[in-house]
Amino acid sequence: MARAEPKPDRRARTARGQRSREAIFTAAMGLFAEQGYEAASMVDIADRAALSKSVIYDHFASKGELHRALLEREADALLSNLAETLPGADEASAGARLKAGIEAFFAYAEERPVAWRLLVRDPPTDPELAATYNAIQQRASAAVALLIGGEHLKDRGQRRHKEMLAELLKSALTGLATWWSDHPDANREEVVEVAYAFAWFGLGRQAGEGV
Repeated sequence: MARAEPKPDRRARTARGQRSREAIFTAAMGLFAEQGYEAASMVDIADRAALSKSVIYDHFASKGELHRALLEREADALLSNLAETLPGADEASAGARLKAGIEAFFAYAEERPVAWRLLVRDPPTDPELAATYNAIQQRASAAVALLIGGEHLKDRGQRRHKEMLAELLKSALTGLATWWSDHPDANREEVVEVAYAFAWFGLGRQAGEGV
């Protein structure tokens, strides 16, 4: 069954509509991150946003549409910042590119902890939302692959090798960020240094091969 197209959001075109939309996003992000998609209700979101439920439905046709819009917005923020922060291959060494990307990753996790928890929660059972999560994970893997280099590899075996390295690095960074959320006494510089040292120990040996 094809997904229904979101209805036009006329309220969001006004200043008041934009404020309402931001309030909805803030409330929904907190509840989805704390409780998960299934447990958070539109009534709870409306209460936290100090809006009526009808206003939320003026912006989003369903809870699923709201959750998807929020996921995509936060994924765009994280991945766009990562891409903008990363120096070009001709501007910095492989190690400097890797460290810059790791710093951007942990800066986002520190500055937007609620959004981070939302992105790393287990995906909902809803098939369409699970597909959104999977698409975001694929984009994240592609972004992490940029930290490794070798963007123009033509050999299929080398490309597959790089994809595996990117998945390992993504899992390591995500795992450490999750640990950090439970140990806030660790400062960002310490976390970045540990992540960089761990990653470069393996990747540095392959930098000369362009992978």
